[in-house]
Amino acid sequence: MGRYDGYKNILAERRGRVLTLTLNRPAQLSAVNAELHSELSRIFVDARHDADADIVVLTGAGRSFCAGGDLARMQKPSTSRQASSSASSISISR
Repeated sequence: MGRYDGYKNILAERRGRVLTLTLNRPAQLSAVNAELHSELSRIFVDARHDADADIVVLTGAGRSFCAGGDLARMQKPSTSRQASSSASSISISR
């Protein structure tokens, strides 16, 4: 789907004017690691500028929507700093 092809952990599917974004880490219950966190901070900007989408649905692959933070990854100091750094770059505007 063009603008969404670069995402590794989020799948994008369009049906008409509805864009469905699927967190795609089912083995980890879609727990958010640094890479998924970074992708989440970018994909909503892409969706906001998507003239072909009026509705965005966020869902998770497998048996869980999202288990929250990936605790195994958060224990590693470098990963925690990376997630914190990318969190500071998120901006939401109307």
